[in-house]
Amino acid sequence: MSSFDRIIRMVQAKNTPTFPLTLATVILDGLTVEDATTHNTRVTMRARGTGHGYTGQVDLFYTRVNMTTLGSLSFSQEFQFTLRDLLKRINAKTGAELGMEDITNTVDPTTPDGVPTSLILSARSDSLVWVGNVEVTLLTGVPDLDALNDMMGLLDEAD
Repeated sequence: MSSFDRIIRMVQAKNTPTFPLTLATVILDGLTVEDATTHNTRVTMRARGTGHGYTGQVDLFYTRVNMTTLGSLSFSQEFQFTLRDLLKRINAKTGAELGMEDITNTVDPTTPDGVPTSLILSARSDSLVWVGNVEVTLLTGVPDLDALNDMMGLLDEAD
């Protein structure tokens, strides 16, 4: 799920839109950092021209999430990680719904086999959902330890 989809889901949780809120009907722009006690972000939702049911614009106020809330993240696998693969693993572990549009990192990490290596993922300044950084520890050249632990748990349950 994209950051756009997450914001639209938040809007729909508080409102019942008359027409669908999609990339075809509305755009989110003008992201501004706010220093308020109730929120840290303002973004403007604008209608995408006529014929889609909406006109005008409305400001949305909400709090973007600091990436440190993802906690301690470490992953292992036999082959090198790609950023897309890493985000998929983070999302599966945390439910974060991070997308490539949310991070500044653009180059796949390269790590020496068998050596735990730290990677800093940083939120883009224009990410609709995220702020800050999170450290991720990667270990390549070994089996996926999370998958092995999951399998061992299933074996224990079968006994």
